[in-house]
Amino acid sequence: MHSYKNDPLASFLINKCKLNPISFAVVSVITTFVVFVTIAWYTNTLVSTKDGQIGFWQDPSIWVWEFLFKPVLLGYYLWESDVVKRLLQEFVTSQTIEITDSDIHLALKVHQTKWRNFISILISLMGGIIYFVSRSDLKSWGSSGILQKIASTLFGIFSTYATSMLLLGLTLNIWIIQKVLKNKDLKINPLHPDRCGGLSCLSKYSLKTAYLAGVFGVMIGFTEYRVITQELIEKYWILHMSIPIYILISLICFFGPLLVAHKQMKEAKDRMLTNIAQQFQYDYMQINTNLSLSAEELKKEIAKIGELQSLYTLTDKFLVWPFDLQTLSRYVLSVVTPLIPPLIGLIQKFGVEIFKLADFKI
Repeated sequence: MHSYKNDPLASFLINKCKLNPISFAVVSVITTFVVFVTIAWYTNTLVSTKDGQIGFWQDPSIWVWEFLFKPVLLGYYLWESDVVKRLLQEFVTSQTIEITDSDIHLALKVHQTKWRNFISILISLMGGIIYFVSRSDLKSWGSSGILQKIASTLFGIFSTYATSMLLLGLTLNIWIIQKVLKNKDLKINPLHPDRCGGLSCLSKYSLKTAYLAGVFGVMIGFTEYRVITQELIEKYWILHMSIPIYILISLICFFGPLLVAHKQMKEAKDRMLTNIAQQFQYDYMQINTNLSLSAEELKKEIAKIGELQSLYTLTDKFLVWPFDLQTLSRYVLSVVTPLIPPLIGLIQKFGVEIFKLADFKI
């Protein structure tokens, strides 16, 4: 049984079309390009022929949204459709967590909930209506004729459904991971070659969801850049709220699935440190009450205490988060990079103002 059982679109794409996330993204680009170019050619709107009209080749929103962001979202949609089952199976392979059939059944049952399909269909239809109506107010190739409006709206409904299913699925996955791992005894191996205690599959999953948040961050970043450089920073001040919201969502995407593992890794480490400390205290008291021991025996007891101290120091360095420094640096980079465009915009804005001020003083 697959977690996308109750999602007819994912079932069709995976089972019938034999697509994977990457091939689906490529197919979406090719299909969109062929349909849009055909309509633009038929309606003579490949380039602008009227004042105020935007041709297909001249519309940057198509190239950014249809051929960059949308394929990424669609690829993530197909990736997410069955990722929770694969993640639990990787837990079994790693032998760090005992996953039962009932755990997998619970995960699939939650992920296959039908209300997610209903909400996504409703959101996509509402989004399609809003998109179609708004074409009259926005200058784009999609508003240059009725065929363009219909085609872009249909593609928009399709991508909105996939995006809604993706976001709701990722939210459910956080709950599933928390639920499944909550009462499990993690068999953490601090010296595991994955440098994540044997839980690299979980850290990789979290990093991929953080990359998705980074995609939205790039959209926000370039929107902010346009607002700042076009002197609209005060008129559309509410858009600036999207940056802290984006950072918050990114933190949830990355750390949300890891919280239970972090808690249990920390508890396991604390138990080991407590056991070592108790043994150290016992052996130390034994030496203090038996100072009459021979030099050789006393030397052995002191050596044991020294070994316990070394063991405590080694144990204290054990990981309490299932990710390594490389994974963390990739996450930080994915969060910071989308914020570069608005930063450049602010530097440009203040640079111009400084030059104006300098000219004024001269």
